[in-house]
Amino acid sequence: MTELTDEHKALGISFDGEKYSVAGYTYTALHHAVNYARKQAGVDTTAEQREIEAKAEAMYAEAAQLVKSMKVMSLEIVPEGKEIVGLVRGSTARSKNAISDFGASLKNLVGGEVVAYTKLMADAREQALQRLKEDAARQGGDTIVGLRFASSMIEAGVSEVIAWGTALKDKAD
Repeated sequence: MTELTDEHKALGISFDGEKYSVAGYTYTALHHAVNYARKQAGVDTTAEQREIEAKAEAMYAEAAQLVKSMKVMSLEIVPEGKEIVGLVRGSTARSKNAISDFGASLKNLVGGEVVAYTKLMADAREQALQRLKEDAARQGGDTIVGLRFASSMIEAGVSEVIAWGTALKDKAD
């Protein structure tokens, strides 16, 4: 992955593997944050600024591609040519809403699948999996093995879904 330059660091730009931040602003407002940092430092906002923004966008795209292409498996072994990076995890807490509650109460009368809750939990699993991949990328992994999911109720109407596994990377030759 591309490293931040000294100029990026001097402007207070940081990357945590998931998002870029400048003075508390995330990537979605990066150009505004860079403008703010440059004005605070008394630096002219010219083509140089646009170059920094373009590099940040490219770094973000590279990180997003790594996460998107990451292999995730439930294998219990470390494949040949890989070495262990460490434990990775991702989680989310979700609550149901009044409309889905009403639909679920009607479904209780006749029985069957509560589609709104099924979708809620499927979305929660996908978000936990996405966060798991982001954690692996932050740690330098390119593959995850030993994938596991669990869910628990935090309080009435709020459930947590957690995914965890072991991040791996190619062995250095």
